[in-house]
Amino acid sequence: MAILTLSGFSEIDSLVAYSMLNRLKSHGLLAKIVSEKQSVCSSNGLTVSVDDAIRNLAEYDAIIIGSGINTRKHIENATLMRCIHLYPERQIIASQCSGALVLDRLQLLPIGFKVSCDEKTQEFLHKRNVEVSGESFSSQDNVASAGGCLAAEHLSAWVAFRLLGLDATTQMLEQVLPVKGKTERIATVLKTINAQ
Repeated sequence: MAILTLSGFSEIDSLVAYSMLNRLKSHGLLAKIVSEKQSVCSSNGLTVSVDDAIRNLAEYDAIIIGSGINTRKHIENATLMRCIHLYPERQIIASQCSGALVLDRLQLLPIGFKVSCDEKTQEFLHKRNVEVSGESFSSQDNVASAGGCLAAEHLSAWVAFRLLGLDATTQMLEQVLPVKGKTERIATVLKTINAQ
């Protein structure tokens, strides 16, 4: 699976999902950082190596589109947008916070879908007449979105559930969630992503 990670990315969005999903390697799931260059710099100056090129996104079963401080600039970059080929009829596609702008720009939001995203992105989407849910997670068919960086756990759980099922998703959550109240937190995440 791919985590689309563009310049100015939010570390929490991309790296939490990367860490969580790569705990399922024994199940055959491998998360990769995908971008337009060989390395990419975050909003706080962290540079990470890229695993694969953006032109290969069409080959992945699942994609999480991370957010960042440059997302509005990225969606105005026609050359970059033409490199992103996603197919919700056969791929699982999710966006984190401002990553929803990419889904909107590529016209990948399902009809009637209410987008979950951060508050700044909500304002921008309202201006574009995109309906916003106000919830931390929304999904419809093969498309999902999450609002708030720490909602990365919801996206990771949704992707894991869609690809591998309940047992693997629960196993992943058990490895990363806080010890106290873990059982209740897992139940809450699973309910949020409609896995129960």
